Amino acid sequence: MKNKVSVIKLVSSLLLVFNTPVFSQEIKKIDFYGVLSPDADKNMIKMTEDLFYTQLSELSIELKDSRSPEFSNPETYIFESTTDPSQYAMYVTINKLPTLKWECNINLKKLASGKTFISKKEYDSYYKILMESKINLNSILTNLLDSTKASSEKESDFLQENKKIVSTDTIAGSWTGEDYIDKIMIMRGGRGFIIYKNGASMNISVSLETTENNDSVINILQTSRNNASFYPELPRKVAMEYAIEAKPIQWNLTLTKNNTLKGVKNTLILKSPELPPEEGIQQVEWSKAEQLHF
Repeated sequence: MKNKVSVIKLVSSLLLVFNTPVFSQEIKKIDFYGVLSPDADKNMIKMTEDLFYTQLSELSIELKDSRSPEFSNPETYIFESTTDPSQYAMYVTINKLPTLKWECNINLKKLASGKTFISKKEYDSYYKILMESKINLNSILTNLLDSTKASSEKESDFLQENKKIVSTDTIAGSWTGEDYIDKIMIMRGGRGFIIYKNGASMNISVSLETTENNDSVINILQTSRNNASFYPELPRKVAMEYAIEAKPIQWNLTLTKNNTLKGVKNTLILKSPELPPEEGIQQVEWSKAEQLHF
């Protein structure tokens, strides 16, 4: 009991001193999903989550508390729980190593690109994670943000250098991607179609948009009438009931250095078998299979 009280006092004092803003102005929205650890007990995890959340709340950002008992798989849960790809998601993973040391990973995921930036550090004990000094913690967060900024600048530079060749003509061709899609055909002039593995065919329009940061975004929009077969991820009965009133499926993609199209898909997502599907985003990546020459 005495040790528990001392830990609570320690955390309380740390929460008071974590108050130095470190975030770049480019980072304006962050969802905090909490701490995942198979090796720490619930009380320690809760105190650690409070520590990080309080630190983030002192920064000049729009912070959302997205902690939930259902959070277990960052790769799927984060994208299913938000419809705003401009946000960043932060979560912490803590594991006990065979050496009996503790490894703490602070993860910052950029939802628009799906990239995750990680700061990894080892500690002699779990308590030392809680005792992390304000200076060191701010340094970790700053390094993470520098990583996201450097990555964004590289992507922007690549698009700027290739600005003249990024067009509906240059991306024309056959693409593959997504578990339930057999082939994506993009035609010159901004048209195309998608063939699903279940036999369904969807007509699409293709357009390019330049953002405020001069990034080129490829917008692909469903132009065919709604069809339950466009939602093979959903149970057939659910797809037939909700597909008719659904908004057209849309992809917002960017061309990467590896000549892939990467970004998000806006579609119906089933978060729970007991609940109706709702609009959400999925991370997708398409690979070029064949160039059109006509």
